[in-house]
Amino acid sequence: MVLSTAAIAWAANDAPRVLGIVGRWEIDASGKAIHFLDALDYSDKVRCTSRGSLNILLPEMQEPVTLRCEGAGPATSLLELRDKNIPSVGKSFSANFSRFFSLISIEFSREPTMYIAAVSRGVGEAELSDCVLELKAGRVDLGPAFGDSPEGAYPIAFTGVAATNIASDSVPVKWQPGAPALAPVPSAFSKRGLVKIAILDPEGGYRSSAWALLSPPATYAKDAAQFQEGLNIVKNWPGGEGGPSSRSALRAYLRAIADGLPR
Repeated sequence: MVLSTAAIAWAANDAPRVLGIVGRWEIDASGKAIHFLDALDYSDKVRCTSRGSLNILLPEMQEPVTLRCEGAGPATSLLELRDKNIPSVGKSFSANFSRFFSLISIEFSREPTMYIAAVSRGVGEAELSDCVLELKAGRVDLGPAFGDSPEGAYPIAFTGVAATNIASDSVPVKWQPGAPALAPVPSAFSKRGLVKIAILDPEGGYRSSAWALLSPPATYAKDAAQFQEGLNIVKNWPGGEGGPSSRSALRAYLRAIADGLPR
């Protein structure tokens, strides 16, 4: 992936950006809905119409500012928001953060709906995590994808990230924390690239799914280290890792890694 200097700078210093959103938020003057990664203007006032939160990254700041509401409420001026956080103004963006945010912004600008992540399932249910997996001798260890999911045997299928239907037969995979969870990879996904891995329900639908970059031994260490950088960044976002916005951002970053992001 070759990015222009202007593209790299697009997310870091251009305008206030929406870094996370829960509930419905609008521009007060126009009623226009606000979405993840939208660019805002300091002349804007924002308001919520339902219970939720809005994380905004201001150009002068390194960390996002969080607005919360319990329901429809008064509008908040972005200028007033900046002034209230004046002790934080003047911090410089870390190089890793600027790079991460510019890359995911470019990915979202190309395919804005591709990275939407489903809401997490209930406590005690298996939940796959987006990850990088080492592809070795036609198999992968799904341990990084299972994470803290409960021990058990799960029917796993592989498909393309944009597919809505199952592209392979499921294979039973036994998951026990601390032990390998080896699964054979269909021949269609035998080379380095992005796949969707899914736990199937009895009717053949998805119980849980995640994106994974399958990476052979020659590239695995580099790919895994780059993805870990993204994980470290979203852990410092308001709300932490795992929310819909942070997971969407990680998927966009994983796509950038798969495409060959600039170093």
